[in-house]
Amino acid sequence: MKAMTFDQPLSITDARKVLGDVFEAAFKSASPIRIQRGNRAIRLVPEVAPEPIEILPEGALTFSDDRMDWLNSIPQQSFKP
Repeated sequence: MKAMTFDQPLSITDARKVLGDVFEAAFKSASPIRIQRGNRAIRLVPEVAPEPIEILPEGALTFSDDRMDWLNSIPQQSFKP
């Protein structure tokens, strides 16, 4: 199968006929692909998905006994509206 290049803006009609090829070209291309209808246009620019956020190791958000004793020793304040 011949690789398609999209150097010029495509019309909506032309893009519909080859939509799968348009997306494949967008994923492989370093430059955006532009689909135009009249004076409006859509740019297809591939995006690199961010790395997933690492899960914190077990116990990462726990307090030591000394820290808990210190937190519990702080006098409580009452707030009046």
